[in-house]
Amino acid sequence: MKKNANLFIILVFIIALVLPNALMLLDEKLLKADLNINLNQPLISIGKLKNFYLENYGTKSELVNSYIKFKTNITKEDPIPYRVINGKNGWLFLGNYYNNVFNNSFGNNKLTTKNFNAIKNNLIACNTYLKTKNIDFYTLVAPDKNKIYQEFLPFQLKSNPSNIDLLNKLMPENFKIIDLKKSLLQHKKNNQLYLKTDTHWNSYGAFYGYKEILKKIDKNNSYNSFDLLDFDRESNSNFQGDLSKMIKSPIKETDTKLKFKNNLNIEVIAYSSYYQHYKNSKGNGKIMIYRDSFSNALIPFFNATFNEVILIKKHNLDKNLITSFKPDIVLFEIIERNLSLFEKIKTP
Repeated sequence: MKKNANLFIILVFIIALVLPNALMLLDEKLLKADLNINLNQPLISIGKLKNFYLENYGTKSELVNSYIKFKTNITKEDPIPYRVINGKNGWLFLGNYYNNVFNNSFGNNKLTTKNFNAIKNNLIACNTYLKTKNIDFYTLVAPDKNKIYQEFLPFQLKSNPSNIDLLNKLMPENFKIIDLKKSLLQHKKNNQLYLKTDTHWNSYGAFYGYKEILKKIDKNNSYNSFDLLDFDRESNSNFQGDLSKMIKSPIKETDTKLKFKNNLNIEVIAYSSYYQHYKNSKGNGKIMIYRDSFSNALIPFFNATFNEVILIKKHNLDKNLITSFKPDIVLFEIIERNLSLFEKIKTP
């Protein structure tokens, strides 16, 4: 009896070793893989085979998904507690250490009804106040990189409605939050939109985001709009993003900035990390933007479009500043992982 039990354990062990490899050999990915095996460079070739195996061995996705679901649903533990996740092809991503950003990527970290109602009521209160001043109010939630480049995440889960999707369903029909996800997914086939080693989008991502924002807020075609042909490219091949710095990695990448071909003569009225004020004699209208760091790459595009731009790093309306500046538009911008901060807005 004991002998049979041992033989059974050995058999199961052999199947566990052989099955993933057999499934990988039958996978179409192996036939399509461009491994470029070079016998004159054995170490490089072995490294390519090793990386391919680690990413594609049979049942990998099923095993990883089962592990994540077990940790999340059974043990109630965070399956991805890391600050930084190593993705595929050199992509780095924030882990759940930062506001459960990995879980948010797949809509698996729902805010509570109380959270949603607080955000909704705060945004409606801001909108109501600004309407009394004849000012248009918009809210922009910029997508995390994990949302736009999911294919480079090391793990995949079934996607559920995101917090933005659910919040938009609660908002009045005439006040929808600007969600750039669909637009960015459409444009990423043309250019890389986010930095591989950083948490932020690059100039291309910000440009396509700007175009979508302008489409939403420029109802009467009142503002200047620009196309990619209006820009030169300026590349920095030694860019090191915040994610690579976070893990003290020497990884660098090329960051391409879009620079206007024509000098726009933007006047800097005030500049600090908290408050910035710009003026452009060729622009139209005034906009006030309450924001976070994700909007940094948007600033040149807004400066080119509007006559005056004020940017403030917080999300509480400054009544005195609004009265003195008299903006045509107030825009709240926030990165998706920090959406819950809208619960803490001090309403007028």
